[in-house]
Amino acid sequence: MMLRYPTLVAAALVVAATANAQCVTTYPNTEAFTDGTVGVPGTFANNWANQAGDDLQWNVDNNGTPTAATGPIGDHTGYNTNGKYAYVEATGAGATPSKSAILQSPCYDLSTLANPYLTFWYHMHGNQMGQLIVDLNVNGTIVSNLWSQSGNQGQWWKQGWLDLSPWIGQNNVRIRFRGITGAGELSDIAIDDVVVKSTVPVLGCPDPLASNYNAAVNINDGTCQYACPVGQVRVTIDIIADNYPQETTWTLKNATTQATLASGNFTGTSVCVPANTCLVFRINDTAGDGIYHNSYGYGQYTVLVDGVIIVQDGTFGSFEETSFNCGPGQMCNTATTIGVGTHTAPSLERWFDFTGRNRQLHDQHLRVEYLRYEAVDLRHGVQSHQPATRCGGGNVRR
Repeated sequence: MMLRYPTLVAAALVVAATANAQCVTTYPNTEAFTDGTVGVPGTFANNWANQAGDDLQWNVDNNGTPTAATGPIGDHTGYNTNGKYAYVEATGAGATPSKSAILQSPCYDLSTLANPYLTFWYHMHGNQMGQLIVDLNVNGTIVSNLWSQSGNQGQWWKQGWLDLSPWIGQNNVRIRFRGITGAGELSDIAIDDVVVKSTVPVLGCPDPLASNYNAAVNINDGTCQYACPVGQVRVTIDIIADNYPQETTWTLKNATTQATLASGNFTGTSVCVPANTCLVFRINDTAGDGIYHNSYGYGQYTVLVDGVIIVQDGTFGSFEETSFNCGPGQMCNTATTIGVGTHTAPSLERWFDFTGRNRQLHDQHLRVEYLRYEAVDLRHGVQSHQPATRCGGGNVRR
């Protein structure tokens, strides 16, 4: 017995030394799940692992989760359908309600960090959403419920954070993401871009497009304000590109003057415009197959005015145009209805819906919907101006 005891102690020391040698010591350390293999659950890299004793698994995924109206479409890192993230699937027998899945990080040696901090991005979209919780495993002891979020958080990624300074000096700290599904399948939960680093946190709004932008902010606490000056509205273009983002471009134009107000490629923007400006948004795809495709990624674009979705799509050919924010007669889909008589257009280009008979138009009995005349006085009809043009609604695809 006297000989065995030192042997056991030596073995224990070797195990502990080996475990600590595998801990992360270089910072900042970022996990974007890029090195993982997509699947159910797929393969996690860099010593991230699902844990035993829970109900479900975290999966490595890209190109959107299988169920509509929940889960991300693209990752946070590249904001496209090819990028990877980790998520909990809420569809299937036994996946709900209130089923848990635990994903644990590698160990972090915090002994060299003056101000250790955890930041990450999470996606919790779905009207049956459950809960995401962050726990720590400190030298084998679980410290629970250090951060949590619950309920539907909308369709965009949000940032979460946790101050790790209470564990300064610890050399074996692991992060545990505990996802709990909600009442039904519309409760997929995802995480991406998990970062551990030393930082002095400055919370606020880091978005240069926001009215309360602060360049010193290093943690987005969700307080960005996008209010425009009085008499203006904010138009937001959000694009989640497919696997070929270089094929995508877009423009936002003043429909009356054709002046370009904003333009871009596979990244969106946000801009304030006068409230009475009639607008046309156009998105182009050089390959002619849109950005939503079963082989190239289920991308999506969204156009919003003051936070209200105007159009959300991805299925088109070479381009898709949407007119919006237009007053009476400014666009085809807001054409002013007029009948037989003399009418004066208030601007060079105006849209009218002609009903009934109008013998002034080539003395023919006509019933024409949505005609455009580049004229001031419609008494001249089409005889001395550009021919009339038929149109459909406010959304044009090709």
